Amino acid sequence: MPTSVPPGQIQFYRVLRFNDAGGFNVATFAPGPTSVVVPSGGNATDTFSGASEYDLIAALLIPNSFPAQSMAFGFSTDDLAPPVPSPFTAAYVTGATWLHWGASPATDLAEYRVFRSLPPYQQIHAAPDTGYADFGPAGGFYRVVAVDTSGNVSGPAELGPEQTVDAPGGPALAFALAGATPNPAPGRALTLRFALPDALPARLELVNVAGRSVWSREVRGAGTHSLHPSESFAPGIYFVRLTRGAQALVRRAVVLD
Repeated sequence: MPTSVPPGQIQFYRVLRFNDAGGFNVATFAPGPTSVVVPSGGNATDTFSGASEYDLIAALLIPNSFPAQSMAFGFSTDDLAPPVPSPFTAAYVTGATWLHWGASPATDLAEYRVFRSLPPYQQIHAAPDTGYADFGPAGGFYRVVAVDTSGNVSGPAELGPEQTVDAPGGPALAFALAGATPNPAPGRALTLRFALPDALPARLELVNVAGRSVWSREVRGAGTHSLHPSESFAPGIYFVRLTRGAQALVRRAVVLD
């Protein structure tokens, strides 16, 4: 704190953080001994992370006076985890457990991670989507966490078979891509599993690491689908992509000899 000015002459304190775009007001508080927590980012022109310059300015009551000012450098870190994803629901429909969770209010969300256990827990999915279709038998235990861009992980939301409902009419979330099974898979034994909510067409593609589409099909029909391409694919890493209008889902697939 500046100490060269009598406290009675200070109107308020202001903290400025500087980067290449200039200085930004990140906190304003009343006179007196205190500590404040300031955000580490928050606007398009203030994206610098790491060591930052912080200036503490005392605004005086004296007109046209120069404020007393001190300067310091420090590291700005984010160690606050996102909240637990909620609500977390599951419905088993025609060969798949359909998982869905509420969108996180965290503004720095990176992805959700889904785990399945019988036991132990193993990660089966990671993406910013708020749903996942786990094809296979019913009766799994599931866990989902939210992860932010700084790597902070939320607490888990969990459910088991007793919370998984039987919904013969279909779940609320029905545009989904499980990807390739098995994964890895031989080039002639690739099975692509996906689901569509209605009769509107979608496009299913297999894309190589260079970004070139090596196989594609127009697919349609409400419900879950398993598609077996008749082609043989060269060994390597591919991406299964399901698109319909503005919706797009991508999963990685590995093809073996």
